[in-house]
Amino acid sequence: MKKRFLGIAILSATVLFSSCKKDNVDDSHQTADFDIVVDNITQAKANIKIIPSDNDMPYYYYAMSKNKYEIEKAKEEDLGILGFEKAWYEQISVANGTEWYQEMAKDLKKGVQTTSSINPLGYLFPDSTYVVYAFGLDSTNGTLTTPIVTREFTTPPMHKSENDITITVTQTYDNGADFSVKTTNKDKYYISMQQKERFVDWYLSRNLETYMLVEKLIRSDFNNPERGVHLYSGDKDFTPEDIRVKQASGIEYVIIYCSFDEEYSLRSKPKYVYFTTK
Repeated sequence: MKKRFLGIAILSATVLFSSCKKDNVDDSHQTADFDIVVDNITQAKANIKIIPSDNDMPYYYYAMSKNKYEIEKAKEEDLGILGFEKAWYEQISVANGTEWYQEMAKDLKKGVQTTSSINPLGYLFPDSTYVVYAFGLDSTNGTLTTPIVTREFTTPPMHKSENDITITVTQTYDNGADFSVKTTNKDKYYISMQQKERFVDWYLSRNLETYMLVEKLIRSDFNNPERGVHLYSGDKDFTPEDIRVKQASGIEYVIIYCSFDEEYSLRSKPKYVYFTTK
């Protein structure tokens, strides 16, 4: 499954048509377009409805952060965000011996579509702007049948938790550490353990938004069946059996933690505790 996400607090969302070269658009569906409705916006979720003007037209829709959307759209001037989608499905087609648009055809929709989450994690992040986009596609040749229609939305500010979380490392091993978590209330929290040099330093040195680090961590855990995404509540003692890392001595690790729950998503900035494997 692809990596992506959405966000929200619509202040002034307008439907925009991205510039597409004429030779990338099939005229047969040029009268078709979309209405993209986003409502019930919270820090963690949003209801999204895609309403095509032609219910028989196959189309594709997705969403991502506005920052990522602008970066990916700019990589291929002729195709815009379709270039990003094409690159993804080309990876699958190479493995299956098919064409990229044949793989993308499996994800095309018809008629009105409603979803409460496009993000495979199930969570949006507070105070973040996202772009939902939709376009018609001819699955026999990969030609656009409509302009690309977009709608932006922004999530509300962070709903901060009053939980004062403290983590203390009590013992280190070659595959992790024993550590204790002390809390001041029952608000949920998220914990991850990552190599300092390979992951954490990269994000911190680039001053990337707080949510981007946490989102990356949660997505990584979501895609790792051995770990999975776990939220905790209250005081707890952890051992390497709970959070295991690659067995090796002398490696610097970081325990990253923050308040996080299903209703409000990220509820505090991440904090860091450092240790070195024994």
